[in-house]
Amino acid sequence: METTYRHITNEGGWQHLYLQARALEQLALQCKQQEDAVRLSSLRRTEVDKIHQAREVLLRDIQHPPSLGALARLAGLNEYKLKSGFKEVFGNTVFGYLKDHRLNLARQLLLEGNSTVTEVAYETGYTTLQHFSNEFKKKFGVAPGQLR
Repeated sequence: METTYRHITNEGGWQHLYLQARALEQLALQCKQQEDAVRLSSLRRTEVDKIHQAREVLLRDIQHPPSLGALARLAGLNEYKLKSGFKEVFGNTVFGYLKDHRLNLARQLLLEGNSTVTEVAYETGYTTLQHFSNEFKKKFGVAPGQLR
């Protein structure tokens, strides 16, 4: 769509319409940024710190992560505040974040080439090679063995 606008900017009256559309687009982007900032500010600073602490605990041992209840207790939050706050701060659920972290780490380890696919699967917390392969392919579009 942007290409179309740029193509017609030299055609007199269309240039004014194009500039108005661009101005509205910029205004919409600024409103979105303000909305995101207000939403994040609904958490107190201490709660944001606790959510960051929860992430550190979660990633400390990705092979044996704590349950949601245990993680909430360790962070000093109730489960609801942990779940909603984690989503606000990191844009993902607690265990969605863990899964993304595991898969990104697995990709990095596979690209380094020092470990087999099986070793990487277990090192990143997957209990079966099949589950790891399915999740990896779903996220990256290729089987883990094809990265080499």
